[in-house]
Amino acid sequence: NINAGFTRGATRERTTGGDVQTPTVRSLPVADGCHGDTTGFNGEDWNHEQETIMNADKSVHLLNEAVSDELQAVHQYMYWHFHLDDQGFAPLSALLKRIAIMEMGHVETLAERILFLKGDVNMVPAGGVEAITEPESILAKAAEMEHGAMEMYNKFALECSANADAASKQVFESLVNDEESHFDEFDKQLDNIKRFGPSYLAL
Repeated sequence: NINAGFTRGATRERTTGGDVQTPTVRSLPVADGCHGDTTGFNGEDWNHEQETIMNADKSVHLLNEAVSDELQAVHQYMYWHFHLDDQGFAPLSALLKRIAIMEMGHVETLAERILFLKGDVNMVPAGGVEAITEPESILAKAAEMEHGAMEMYNKFALECSANADAASKQVFESLVNDEESHFDEFDKQLDNIKRFGPSYLAL
């Protein structure tokens, strides 16, 4: 891919018969490795400020990394939903199912952005399902997963900003907000277990 660089419009003064005129000079796209004419009036060289051009492939890679992470979370949370429901922990089972559905919504949001950037969606989970079935261990692992997602998406948002991709940056910032909310819910449940004991989960 050839990323075209653009230089901003510049003005320069010239004097003709005592009158001062300020022409506007607009530069054309210049392909990487090529050099346009940067000579101004009177043969002087001008300094042009280069615009940062988005690398769509880099953004697609980051977005697909997030898709894989979200798919892993969906599979893991639904696995826990099934087991907790079977054990009689209905409220906690419902919480895991609700968050799994939200994570599926994240996959859709990420996929829409990937397709907009002319990429393809990599529908492969980042990892397999862990066979954890004890309620308190489930909550601890879920909180750990959400905290990891928060850190990763914060990092991806910064990388998209550096890549001049404000829209993908906003997608990741939105995901961070949701993952923080999920982490808070799991963390509160863990705190309640410490305060009231495991039987609290069956209420």
